[in-house]
Amino acid sequence: VMVKNCQSIVDVVEHPFGNNYYTTATCGGAPYNSTTRHCWASACLGDVPQDPDCFSGEIVPQHGDSEAQVNRVEACAKSLATTWKTYWDFLVCMEASYELRGINATTDCATNSSLDAGAVLSCYDGDAGDAAVAAEAQATFDHDSVPWLLVNGEVVDPDNVTDAVVAAYNGTDLPLGCGTQRAAHVAPL
Repeated sequence: VMVKNCQSIVDVVEHPFGNNYYTTATCGGAPYNSTTRHCWASACLGDVPQDPDCFSGEIVPQHGDSEAQVNRVEACAKSLATTWKTYWDFLVCMEASYELRGINATTDCATNSSLDAGAVLSCYDGDAGDAAVAAEAQATFDHDSVPWLLVNGEVVDPDNVTDAVVAAYNGTDLPLGCGTQRAAHVAPL
């Protein structure tokens, strides 16, 4: 995440659901269609009345079954991780392995990020996996594309995340290694 030394001043929240959506009677389902995804988001996310099938139908992934599998295992890992940094290590490993190994990278990625691989896989194979995916879906919101990055609620260009974090930092002591970026955003006292 960004500059490694800046991790102590952020709290990262990532939702492994992407541009996916659940099949509903109101909006429809497969094949993937962004109009259907926006319909699902409007009908099911936020403070709107929710259809009973908002988070129980078939998931329609934008990029196929492998994406749905990896998102599910990432949702399980996130639900089991005690810190965002532990989850982030797992996420980065899974995403780096996505093309070649997909879901088969789970054990190695869990072990390398200090997660219990057995617990992650047990979640993935059971009802806890359904609940983890539904929780991530419910935490998303309608968006135009991914990645959709926010810093303190403001949309940020993926290439400028570190600059935005440093500019938003209100603390007095910027961690060593972040100071060179801060100079561009904060006038000297």
